[in-house]
Amino acid sequence: MISHSFQYTTESGWSCESFPDLDSPSTVVLVFGASHHPDLALQLTGLREAYPSSVLMGCSSAGEIWGEDVYDDTLSVAVMRFDHTPLRFVSAPLIEGDSAGAGALLAESLAAEDLKAVLVLSPGLGVNGSLLTQAFNQSLSPTVRVVGGLAADGDRFEKTWVIEGGQAVSDRITAVGFYGDHVCVGSGSGAGWDPFGPERRITRSEGNVLFELDGQPALAVYERYLGDLAEGLPGSALLFPLSVNRPGREDAAGLVRTVLAVDREVGSMTLAGDVPEGSRAQLMRCRVDRLVDGAEVAGKMALTC
Repeated sequence: MISHSFQYTTESGWSCESFPDLDSPSTVVLVFGASHHPDLALQLTGLREAYPSSVLMGCSSAGEIWGEDVYDDTLSVAVMRFDHTPLRFVSAPLIEGDSAGAGALLAESLAAEDLKAVLVLSPGLGVNGSLLTQAFNQSLSPTVRVVGGLAADGDRFEKTWVIEGGQAVSDRITAVGFYGDHVCVGSGSGAGWDPFGPERRITRSEGNVLFELDGQPALAVYERYLGDLAEGLPGSALLFPLSVNRPGREDAAGLVRTVLAVDREVGSMTLAGDVPEGSRAQLMRCRVDRLVDGAEVAGKMALTC
């Protein structure tokens, strides 16, 4: 495999004099960028023209990584050409938030005996990550590695996008399948969040919408812990996700659930994944050093496959 990465900023343009000559049907071009980047459409057109045969995909982010640094309001691109690995790109419409239906359609389109791994990129708003993940796990062999994530929008929570057909769209989920015996895909996950406050039981929820904690309106409980930061919701919720421990799995690590939206009239919170009734939830907060440690753990895990 041959890979190159480069960056675009409005002030300086592209960090490379010309795009690497790596176009092929076995090339993946990954683009991560600011959700409201003013030059996005123009630069995606340029990348599509430079890589007409390649898989062009990506999503909006809450900070773009290039080299050893994290940037805002840029585009970060990685181009990877595989020597002997066939690829297949598919997308599915996200209709009325039907995450499970979209995931099942994608999995069915990619399924094959020699499928080794799938990279999924989804809009971050209006999506239930749990249902999306379950659809892939139920439809594909357990030997297929499924990785990916949800698009972000910084702290705005207004618009997220993925790339489909060389354009940024907000109503489709995208995926690429990797096939054959010449590819090995590793993955890893690390947190770095510190729990605080008491555990509370989820007494009312529907899917990924949390209504009550210990019989009280969930949003009211959450806002009490945030204090003045509650005025910045949902943006400030990025610093305070929930740890959810499911019934019967108290010995397992809690699931991290990011808050996607709040409804002050109803007193509810919409999270990135399911929050089953009967589970126990606890607030978490971040320390930069702990998040960096979590990223290191994930990176080391991803080196094995």
